[in-house]
Amino acid sequence: MVSIRRIFKNSTWMMASQTITNLCAFVWTILMARYLGTSDFGILSFAISLSTVVGVLMDSGTQTYIVRAISKDYNLTERYFEKTVPLKVVLSVLIIMGTVLFLILTGRSDSVVNVSFIMLCQYAFLSMNGFFYGIFQAYEKMEYQSIASALNAVVLLVIVFLTIYLNLGLYGMAFGYLIAMFCAFLYIYSKIGNLNFRPHYNFDYGFSKELLKAALPFGLTGIFYSIYFTIDMTMLQYLATNAAVGMYNASYKIVSLITTFYALYPQVIFPVMVKLFEDSADLLKFSYERSMKYLLLIILPICAGVILYAEPLMTLIYGSQYAGSGMIVMVLMFTIPFLFVNGASTVAMNSSNNEVLVTKIYCLAAIVNVVLNLLLIPHYSYLGAAFATVISEIIISILMFRVTLKTEYAPGWIVVKDIVKLLIATIVMYMVLDYLKVNMFAGIVLGAIIYIVMIFAERTLDDKDKNIIKIILNKKQDY
Repeated sequence: MVSIRRIFKNSTWMMASQTITNLCAFVWTILMARYLGTSDFGILSFAISLSTVVGVLMDSGTQTYIVRAISKDYNLTERYFEKTVPLKVVLSVLIIMGTVLFLILTGRSDSVVNVSFIMLCQYAFLSMNGFFYGIFQAYEKMEYQSIASALNAVVLLVIVFLTIYLNLGLYGMAFGYLIAMFCAFLYIYSKIGNLNFRPHYNFDYGFSKELLKAALPFGLTGIFYSIYFTIDMTMLQYLATNAAVGMYNASYKIVSLITTFYALYPQVIFPVMVKLFEDSADLLKFSYERSMKYLLLIILPICAGVILYAEPLMTLIYGSQYAGSGMIVMVLMFTIPFLFVNGASTVAMNSSNNEVLVTKIYCLAAIVNVVLNLLLIPHYSYLGAAFATVISEIIISILMFRVTLKTEYAPGWIVVKDIVKLLIATIVMYMVLDYLKVNMFAGIVLGAIIYIVMIFAERTLDDKDKNIIKIILNKKQDY
């Protein structure tokens, strides 16, 4: 049976962790950007982006595949665990060596090569942590992942302060990422024993081959996703300047902070949707429809507010040297609603064994994104990269919509009706704030009041939504 209270508990753990992480990230991003300046901050941003793109190969889709497999049969846990860890170590070493060699052969500076090597090592631990997180996600035990993520954020923030105080420069910041992630790795690994098995690691070539083959659609999706969503900073470094990368990354960090709920949503909901698909397509349809509604309910007013106050927000956070980056934020904000809807669609399709279709969609989006970046960045620099990201996300939404309409969990007209109501509430809020010209801090309070009033006036929350709220509050029996 599906427990709404368990979903809420896991969501609460993840939300608390993500809040701590984002608060720390908010502070360290400001400190890094101001301390390093646009050029060195651009180098660090490039290294992070590069490690994210190529680091996907360290996982190759195994995490998502294993979560789905173990969610159906917990008896597979020990076998997958003790044979997958050695595989990930081998993949990580090969990826790091190949990437560093590529950077050297393409004439990147010593700083770029060295910092990229450090960030790739950091991503190797991140990839291993992700695998451990996936095991706990399958068991719907999110507290360990939540604590590990928060630990990583707090340690990194402390190291950033120390780096600035001791004036350790760019390398101090890079090593900070590596040390913090290693601390999170030690913590999460220490909790594996709570799953009641003692792994005996061994590299099994036959198993590794079969696992990589089975996980290939998920791996390709991850690669294409990374290409279309993070390759822009890598391409900016080659097609523009380090300063342009720094400006773009500073703006992108604001977007990353806003996507908090999206980041935790697939981790909490994916194992649940796997079980729903095994039980009933109707349950999967219900979860999918409510997911889209709740995700948009949260994110639409936030996006509208950030668009309205983008320029003063960026100047307040980063200082005058990042003046003009507000326009980048405004463009990227249009990506987020599509990102949230696409995330819900991706989880539903992966849960129902339609991962090959997801792979094809993200492949096309990645190709379009690379082409758009090649065309737009030389002429429009960071704004070109931002527009390429938005267009790619819209393409994914169109393709996802066409595919899901052919499934048994295709969203009904009730979803369209709810989205229209949410858009109306958001537009009214934006127009009132824009007309009154109130300052940013007053606008946050007034905007929240206007939006909530509109939600109730339009009766956006129906009886099913109210029942879910009652279950969460322990006022009604769970199901």
